[in-house]
Amino acid sequence: MGKRKKKKLPEEEVFEETTEEEEVDTSTDEDSEKEQRKYKPYFVSDYSRRYPEDSVLVDFVVFIESNEEKKPIGTRDMMSLSTHIKRFNKGIKYLQSMNKYKIGVHFEKPSLANAFLNNVTFLNEYQMKASIPAVGTEITGVITNVPNNLSNSRIFAMLTTYRKIICVKRIMRKRQNDAGRSFLQPTGTVAI
Repeated sequence: MGKRKKKKLPEEEVFEETTEEEEVDTSTDEDSEKEQRKYKPYFVSDYSRRYPEDSVLVDFVVFIESNEEKKPIGTRDMMSLSTHIKRFNKGIKYLQSMNKYKIGVHFEKPSLANAFLNNVTFLNEYQMKASIPAVGTEITGVITNVPNNLSNSRIFAMLTTYRKIICVKRIMRKRQNDAGRSFLQPTGTVAI
């Protein structure tokens, strides 16, 4: 059985009156939105993921996928795709199908993997985009006991390290108020 809709008569108009309490509630909503923006993850704008030249990894993987959204790349013939990729790029060990939308290209050296990322003419010709997985190039650290009044951008400005910081994210905890509505409460833990 479906739900029935209540019919409204065209000549009836319903006006709702707002009270001062409701107006106060909207201002607290605006404050909570401002607070949520304060805790929004802060990302560096000029960062592009690359393998470091002195990397100790054995395999250097570059993921390729189709430029078109939801178009499977795994349905293409792997042999012909392999010959096209090897013709224009050097140092490829092998190709590995990750899923129907993504193929992993394994390289011998980090410089060859980075060169493949820069080969825009090849990627545009075959309508593909390339990316490096974060696990091979980035490290996540955790800082505890950070005051809640600091925004993520302020924390980023205050930190100094010998490594490049890419992102600052405050860990949030989901809570429920008395009315049963859920909200995010900031914790004193920050992931960088």
